[in-house]
Amino acid sequence: MNSGIFVLGPNLADSNVKMYSTFSDSAAWDYLIGLSGGSSGHGQLRFVTGPSGSPQPRMVVDKIGRVGIGTTTPNATLEVHGSATNLLALYDPVAPTDPKFRVTKTGEVRADGAYYSGTGGFHTGNADVAERINTSEWVEAGYVVEIDPDHPGFFRKSSSLYGTKVAGIISTSPGVILGNSFDEATDDWEDNRPVLAIAGRVPLQVTTENGSIQIGDLLVSSSTPGVAMKGDPAACVGAVIGKAMEPLEEETGTIVVQVMLR
Repeated sequence: MNSGIFVLGPNLADSNVKMYSTFSDSAAWDYLIGLSGGSSGHGQLRFVTGPSGSPQPRMVVDKIGRVGIGTTTPNATLEVHGSATNLLALYDPVAPTDPKFRVTKTGEVRADGAYYSGTGGFHTGNADVAERINTSEWVEAGYVVEIDPDHPGFFRKSSSLYGTKVAGIISTSPGVILGNSFDEATDDWEDNRPVLAIAGRVPLQVTTENGSIQIGDLLVSSSTPGVAMKGDPAACVGAVIGKAMEPLEEETGTIVVQVMLR
């Protein structure tokens, strides 16, 4: 048979007539493309391989455009059922045995290179690493939070001047979020808990309670719950939240700070 011939044939996993493209001269053709309809195929475009009579689907596109690789019933725009080792592997085109990005069968993500996130803007770029936390009271982005001694494992708004229980700042729009909860029963990654910045630059709610804030000032908790102020260097040990990257001359406001707990 000549390469590229389209073949019509019945009885391929069901009784519906299907069309396949073959590129084999062998009597036991290796079917490559299938168009299927009826109750079994559900209008799928199937890419299959295998001998005549029992080819196996390798990739399908269903009637609403969902693509399945390793599955014939995709439930997402793209659903991949991986091999025994990797779910996804991308290789260097110059060195095809050198993987540059992989997602293993256990969900580990491995990349041979840097991770870039955000727009790069000073105020709008996602420039911090944060983690999901449990809080014992309502908090909002830019608040200073501390470990809640009354509820182990929980956090709350900072509650005193120069508090030494401070744990960080509630992030506005982090570039990386750690500790997301995952419900295996529903395959749901939805997690609405607050995110605590543990490294990087974030907006912080501040007050000039202890004087105007200048770039480079060390910041500590103020007498206003959840709000920071300039700290006196001699009294800052164990209470520092971050270092100011913008000034504030009077009253209250929001400035960008470098998270720096010490």
